[in-house]
Amino acid sequence: MWQTTLHRLGLEILEKTGSKEALERCERLTRRFEALSDSLRLCQEKLRRVGDDVVLQDRVEKQLAQEEEAWEQQMQVREQRVAEREVELQALKEENAAAASTAIGSNEEEEEEIEEGERDDGDGDEDEQGQMAEIAELREALALRLEEKRDIEAAVSSLQRKKARQSAVVAEQKNKEREQSIDVQAEVAAAAREQVLRELREEKETLQRAIIEADEMEERTDENVRDLPALKEELAEVKRKKTEIQTCVDSLRLELARQKRKMRYMVDVQLLTARDTNPPTLREEAVLLHLLYEHEGEMGVNELKQEASKLLEDHGRPNGNGVVIRALYSLVANGLVQIDRSHGNGLVTLLLV
Repeated sequence: MWQTTLHRLGLEILEKTGSKEALERCERLTRRFEALSDSLRLCQEKLRRVGDDVVLQDRVEKQLAQEEEAWEQQMQVREQRVAEREVELQALKEENAAAASTAIGSNEEEEEEIEEGERDDGDGDEDEQGQMAEIAELREALALRLEEKRDIEAAVSSLQRKKARQSAVVAEQKNKEREQSIDVQAEVAAAAREQVLRELREEKETLQRAIIEADEMEERTDENVRDLPALKEELAEVKRKKTEIQTCVDSLRLELARQKRKMRYMVDVQLLTARDTNPPTLREEAVLLHLLYEHEGEMGVNELKQEASKLLEDHGRPNGNGVVIRALYSLVANGLVQIDRSHGNGLVTLLLV
């Protein structure tokens, strides 16, 4: 997924630059994407619900339209039948009027045709009764048709009122859904704005910290620039003092080396000239220093005492063990040798080597 790739890229930038800004920005982008995805999912669900309601409303309206069309067709058929009956009734009325005018014209010949008229009275009465019966039937049919027409009109009015009520309910439902959709969209937009605002605040705080750090760095740089001449002078003075001290140290080292050489020379001279004096003037300290010089500056305490006693005997100084011990501690007191008791019976180290 691209989130994994983005996070890995942020880690690579962090490893290269050591700055967490890229990684934090990647995390902010991921959170913004998740918030927008949630908002989009809510809008899609709302759109699907609204779409289902619209499909249902279309079906209801289509069914009502079909029912209304069927009622209108039935009403048209019945009105057509009523019109036909009215035409038939009008024709019968005209026939009756024509028959009445014919009866008035025939009154002048009444006397001449009395007998013939008397013979035809029975038939005329029967025809008139038949016509009256047919007229009564037509009037009854017309009344029924009028009643049916009123029933149809009442049914149509009822359907229209029902349709109006349903339309009002549907319109109210649509308004509620529209208001809910607007509220949901407003909530989603507010959540998205809040998320973006929070991320912008975090970014602002990060930038403020970076600006403060940059200002502090600039102030330190300015202070260093201002203090640079004084620091250079101080550094030059330190270098000068260091040179003087180094010169003094070198001089002291040379003097120390000279004193060490002089000390060894004096020890060697003491041993060489000790036999020529009378009485012998060999000192125990010179013997100890000579032996330590011969053994590169280190000897065991027992070994040093034995060899020193032997050398003293060779120079006519027997029984010098106690004298050797006193001479050794005299050298320790003067800082020329030191004894390390952690090595067996003790290790004597000459500090002049």
